[in-house]
Amino acid sequence: MGLGMRSGTANRGRRADVAVVAMAVALLALPLATTSGDAARGLRHPAIELVILIGVGTGWLACDRLAARQVGRWAIAAIVLGVAIGGWVVAWLVVFRTPGIGRNLATILAVALSAGGLIRGGASGRRSLSSLVAIAAVTTWLTYDVARVLFNPLRDFDLYLEAGRNALAGQSPYVTVSLAAENSPAVLPFVYPPVTIPLFELFASLPRLFAHVSWLLILTGCALAGLWLLGVRGRWLPTVLLWPPLAIGISVGNVAIVGFVLFALGVRFGPALVVGGMFKPQSALPALWLVRERRWRDLMVGITIALGLVASSLLVTGLQPWSEWLQALGQFQEMSQQLPAIKGFSVTRWLPVTALIVAAVVAVGFAWLGRGRNGLARFGVASVVASPTLYIHGLAPLLPGVLVMSPALMWFVLGLGPWVGAGLSTWLAVALVAVRLWSADERLTVPADLDPNLADIHPAAAAGSVWPEPPDAGRLVSSAPATSESLP
Repeated sequence: MGLGMRSGTANRGRRADVAVVAMAVALLALPLATTSGDAARGLRHPAIELVILIGVGTGWLACDRLAARQVGRWAIAAIVLGVAIGGWVVAWLVVFRTPGIGRNLATILAVALSAGGLIRGGASGRRSLSSLVAIAAVTTWLTYDVARVLFNPLRDFDLYLEAGRNALAGQSPYVTVSLAAENSPAVLPFVYPPVTIPLFELFASLPRLFAHVSWLLILTGCALAGLWLLGVRGRWLPTVLLWPPLAIGISVGNVAIVGFVLFALGVRFGPALVVGGMFKPQSALPALWLVRERRWRDLMVGITIALGLVASSLLVTGLQPWSEWLQALGQFQEMSQQLPAIKGFSVTRWLPVTALIVAAVVAVGFAWLGRGRNGLARFGVASVVASPTLYIHGLAPLLPGVLVMSPALMWFVLGLGPWVGAGLSTWLAVALVAVRLWSADERLTVPADLDPNLADIHPAAAAGSVWPEPPDAGRLVSSAPATSESLP
């Protein structure tokens, strides 16, 4: 009997190992399935991916060998970073003296080497087969980022600045004439509500370089704060910043990153969920979690803040921009019908609006069945499903549901970028997150059976759960009576 149990356990272990290797191979195959053109100055995705995989793998192996020799963590970090920077400098100034593919390769390889070192870390004796999936996931991230992070940087923020400049000049920041004749999705109108205009007027009044740098710093800070609130700790903070929904969102300057931190702040400060809904309609869905949890005080405070922001903006803009905004939304809808690519990965790219409404209702119903932090994570999924236009930076609300997964599956889902079939792999990620949240507990506890090897490659393992409580919250909660306003 004992022998049979050991044999069964060994078989399950082998099947798990095969599954882990299969997930890593599947992730590495995704960029190869793309039919897009050059990724960066003549380099196509296969070449970019190979260079990145070599860099990430080398960084991982270097840290593993240094850790095996009992080199300290900070010393390992200094060595890997020094090699990455030193190699880049030598390649840039000596080997590849003329601009072109060689210098691009040097930069890509240096970033990949550093990323591989971050994945491995400096803990001695920590080695897991699931690291293969992490390596594959980060390889796909960087392959996607290389093609897009430096392409038309701060594109969205420049659109916001243009709206701010028009408002300062006494002109309408909105386009109210027909846009159906436009033949390029690169020509996009400003469609954010007038409550945002005073903010963009402020940035438009600043020197352009100062405005760009300030906005990049703000978005990077928002992304890091959101990750910290969700329980990401240590070396994983800079690593997860490479995840395309965050990296691309920051690079184009999209306000969705601000929405991400407001969503992540929702457990601690419920009104943030209401304020986050002022930017995009789908971002308002997580505010329903306050109703589900009967956090009436937070809901009323959020509504009061939102009304205060609207009233303050009216003093600056007046009433006319509100009617112009509604017209601009109608024109944008007309344009999106002519150019489906504008819809990104949204359901409406393939199906009629009625399908989006049905999907949104189902997703909200699914979220309503959840409780506590699990419920809020589900509403994050609902906000993705209900998006009339969905781009890569709109996937950040999936992160709470991803972080509650076991390491191999977590990295697999994080590596599912919009590579195949105009984002079909993205919807596979959405489905996997929803299935995991269905079985997860209310508090979104990280799998408790992680051994040190697996915990070392799980970004939220040190915190123990998604949306972890502050260090002193345990004593405060235990000494205070439970109320509807208590953390779930």
